[in-house]
Amino acid sequence: MDQYAWQELKQNVKGLKVRRRLDLIFHGNPAVRKSLESDYELRNDIAHDYKKLPKEVRDVSAWLQRLEELVTKF
Repeated sequence: MDQYAWQELKQNVKGLKVRRRLDLIFHGNPAVRKSLESDYELRNDIAHDYKKLPKEVRDVSAWLQRLEELVTKF
């Protein structure tokens, strides 16, 4: 059963929304998943209105570095 589930996932993973992919990747680490949800919400806000970018993350390079470190970890 697991084999067929993995095959189905491999064939259709590109069709999954980003949040669903994050759920699958970080299912064993809810703290990281919650952090990424916050970052993704922020990213969406920024993509649609840069003025919504909070002062504490105006240094986008530092913010991206933190995300890159999380990706490297997993």
